[in-house]
Amino acid sequence: MGSSEMRIGVRLVVGKAIRQGYYWPTMHRDDRSVTQNCDSCQVHAPVSRRPKTPMTSILEPWSFYQWGIDILGPLPQAFGKLKFVIIAIDYFTKWIEAKPLARITGKDVKKFTWDNIVCRFGLSRVLVTDNRTQFVYDPFKGWCESLNIKQMNTVVAHLQANSLVSLMEGIKARLGRERAGWVGELPNVLWDHHTSLKERNGKTPFSLTY
Repeated sequence: MGSSEMRIGVRLVVGKAIRQGYYWPTMHRDDRSVTQNCDSCQVHAPVSRRPKTPMTSILEPWSFYQWGIDILGPLPQAFGKLKFVIIAIDYFTKWIEAKPLARITGKDVKKFTWDNIVCRFGLSRVLVTDNRTQFVYDPFKGWCESLNIKQMNTVVAHLQANSLVSLMEGIKARLGRERAGWVGELPNVLWDHHTSLKERNGKTPFSLTY
């Protein structure tokens, strides 16, 4: 089952299957077996890099207040020379916006943020990114300043503290399995995530968003 690759847990995957009308006596055992034997899952499994001292949690007071943005790739080149995915995750609802791209420039990041975040969900207060040049220099940096959006730069591995690295690695694993067909698989990955119950609050990203 693909959603197990996103580390949402066997219990949640099985629960989702039951809600969709599927059941068989060994479904828990089967799901664990699929996960353990998934080469892509093992290759892309996140490595723990937790610091020796506790990290300060990044808090999100409400929906769409704070987004994390990351870039996946290069992936196997698909039709249209697409080989990157820019992904944004809302910290509160865990809603994901994603777009395949042939290249990643500061201008591309700016357009994605405007089209997929601002125009759909309103101005956010904080954007969390790593220190890639596309994020920390103009035009993206100046554009964020003009809209009073605070940029919070952090090392991607440290996002493990709020589970986003695990989610990113799960998406990468599932897309990587599709090779050049990953663009067609991306909507399925997003739907799978948006309709899965999350352990933290027992709700789906879709229900929290809409």
